[in-house]
Amino acid sequence: MKTTFTKRLLKTALVLVLVIVLLLVLRFNCELREFSVVGSTIYTESELWNMSQSGPLDIYAPVYAFNINRGHYPKIPFIEKIEAKLTGLSGIELTVYEKKIIGCIYAMGGYFYFDRDGLIVDYLETKLDGVTLVEGAKTGSFVVGKNLKSLDNKGLFETVRNISLALEDTELKVDSVQFMYDDSVVLKVGVTDIRLGKHDDYTAAILALPDIINTLENKYYVLYMENYSDTQTTVVGRPKTAD
Repeated sequence: MKTTFTKRLLKTALVLVLVIVLLLVLRFNCELREFSVVGSTIYTESELWNMSQSGPLDIYAPVYAFNINRGHYPKIPFIEKIEAKLTGLSGIELTVYEKKIIGCIYAMGGYFYFDRDGLIVDYLETKLDGVTLVEGAKTGSFVVGKNLKSLDNKGLFETVRNISLALEDTELKVDSVQFMYDDSVVLKVGVTDIRLGKHDDYTAAILALPDIINTLENKYYVLYMENYSDTQTTVVGRPKTAD
């Protein structure tokens, strides 16, 4: 009986010693000192570090990597998933996979962001830089996780999607896509308004825009491109008053 008790006591002591040794190794060798991020265009390294921690032990690189790679971290807006790779005992390289956002709509005091499939992926009270604002599309209420197509009885989402796909072939940053009363499209790029009219395909006009806008030298202009096509490349531009 005494021998069994002694064995249990020794096992308990051994476990405690191993735990203490592990904590000492973590404390002096594994405390996070190097943290880098790959694939993030929305958040800084500091922001991602603060938003991805799940507990106090995440200050140790192996613990942090373990938690991240098993999906044990808070939900981060606009992030599909993240993966962590150890770069030594005290270093982490975080790989970020962002949701593909193509635009946002202002409603209910904030901005609903949607992807190229029309899914409303997130809501924020602030607008992210570089995300195109869609104005004039009356589609009813919005719910994160709901598909915008189900709210869109005019097919305006497909227009936004087609414009977004065409913009991917340029370096043009469009501030907003505005639908007028007749569903014709007006793009706003900096201080320039571009009237594209109402068509099934805006690719030719959009691909021509970067060179045209560069000639304006940031002046206040309205470009009339309602009739622009591969065969009709004349563009009328008129000065406008400052916004």
